[in-house]
Amino acid sequence: MDLAENLFPFVLNKDDWLSTLHLDVRTGYKRKLFKAQANKYFIGSGYCWTALAVVFLEDTMPELINDINFDSNNNLFCVQSFNYDILKLFAISFKAACNNDTLLKYYLTEVKF
Repeated sequence: MDLAENLFPFVLNKDDWLSTLHLDVRTGYKRKLFKAQANKYFIGSGYCWTALAVVFLEDTMPELINDINFDSNNNLFCVQSFNYDILKLFAISFKAACNNDTLLKYYLTEVKF
């Protein structure tokens, strides 16, 4: 299985200048887990995914925080970096965490708004 298949439904794009990782949240990926955590602020939008990713980064990869930027909106979770290798490392690790529902539930409880 190649990297794109492993990361699906996230999409990693390499560019000479700025690489991106994105997820169209309208696909419903992990929607049930987000709904279980739902409150008036936490609805599963791109902003909610960003909050989740920040908790994940702070817990597992704090050394990468300054090399990763978020540019999400309501329907799109978007992560950017000028360093493709750092973004790729984040993408693989974050997707692995998302594949583990128990771990993901923990991170969802740690999100603060």
